[in-house]
Amino acid sequence: IIIILMNLSKISKFLLILAAVSLIFRKGLFLQTFIPKPFEFFLLLALISGFFYFFPKNLNKFKIIDKKIYLALFILLFSVGLATLISYLRYGVGFNTEGVLNAVRFLIMIITFILFYVFFKDDEVFYKRVWLTFLVSAIFIPFLIFPELAYKSSIAGVGGRFYGLLQSPADASLFFLIALSFFFVLFLENFYQKRRGFCLAYFLLTVAMASLTLWSQTRAAWLGMVGSLMIAGYLVIIAFRKNLLKNLLLNAVMIILILTLSFAILPSSAKIMLILRIFPQYNYYVREKFNNNIPQLSSQNLGDLTSKIKRENASPDLFYDQPRLAIWKDYLKLIPKNPLGLGLNYYRPELAVKLQGKPLGGYHNLLLEFWTYGGIAALGAFLYLLWRIILNVKNKIDDSKNLLTIYNIGIASALFGLIIHSLFGGLIFFYFFWILLAMALTRKIPT
Repeated sequence: IIIILMNLSKISKFLLILAAVSLIFRKGLFLQTFIPKPFEFFLLLALISGFFYFFPKNLNKFKIIDKKIYLALFILLFSVGLATLISYLRYGVGFNTEGVLNAVRFLIMIITFILFYVFFKDDEVFYKRVWLTFLVSAIFIPFLIFPELAYKSSIAGVGGRFYGLLQSPADASLFFLIALSFFFVLFLENFYQKRRGFCLAYFLLTVAMASLTLWSQTRAAWLGMVGSLMIAGYLVIIAFRKNLLKNLLLNAVMIILILTLSFAILPSSAKIMLILRIFPQYNYYVREKFNNNIPQLSSQNLGDLTSKIKRENASPDLFYDQPRLAIWKDYLKLIPKNPLGLGLNYYRPELAVKLQGKPLGGYHNLLLEFWTYGGIAALGAFLYLLWRIILNVKNKIDDSKNLLTIYNIGIASALFGLIIHSLFGGLIFFYFFWILLAMALTRKIPT
């Protein structure tokens, strides 16, 4: 029986690793095809295998999760359910297909967190392997060398944004952001330990991930990338007990070099679209002059655009045709009237019209996202988890004898970058986010 249980444990972990790897493949909308994505398939198999592993012999393993974390998860789910019920009773908005799908997503989210958390506590090797799965984004590096192949295979869209194998470039940027953080801390570790070969390899991989993040043309990801690099550099200095001021300046120079090189290796079409994300007032000029043929834009076209911007002494306009500020104002007006949230069907047109007299746009903010689904209680539960993560990561990094320190710094910097990104977009239903939360909340593993 012991051998069987051990095998079931290994099978469950293997399936969870496959699930984590498969998160990079999420093309298509479920409501259009009703075909589950690979992650959900592998997670279901892991759940079945885990059921036979945990019941009835290993139920005690669930006790390793702090009761306060369980309480936070319960409050999150309960508040979402309560908000949904109140919206139905108050506004008469019942469930639709998307509401049911959101309910299932919440359950998958919690199951993902708990399963990974329990196995992280139990197995250091599993912890490291899952960490390494987030480096799978490196498979897209060849497209930086052969950008025309990216356009032909629809890895990059005709609008000049890099999608990878995901539904949107914004989604892809999140994976590149995580891989960037992990490669960067590995680079810094080898830099300070003077391992030149590994140092160079991880530096080039960091540059490549930064370049793919830029190619996604997601401005929130650019901010997250800078924040992630900065916090990673700071935490590595603290962990390795280096001179703070001297090495902060050194890290700043390296970050600037990484960002400069990452822009330099972009294909010309991506450089032009990146400039247009900063100077959107020139969108019409580029599309008219070059017949909207973005993939064929050349270095000469890039020179024409930059020359025009310099001649006209133009200033960046990051808020050009940007609806986020108006959307945030709409949601902030709703908070005093609906402190318990709007539940799973808040986006339905009839509810939006009843609330605002007009359709509601997407929240474009993680904090508003939590409040929208479950009100103040859901937001509070999430903020509590973040607070626990800050304390836990600090304790891990302060322990110089912990061989997982560099892994912990990678997770902390990745989460920091994702949180910055999420202030301009949603993150709650990205399952890899909950895997990272589980990793960050797992206490120090004896080594």
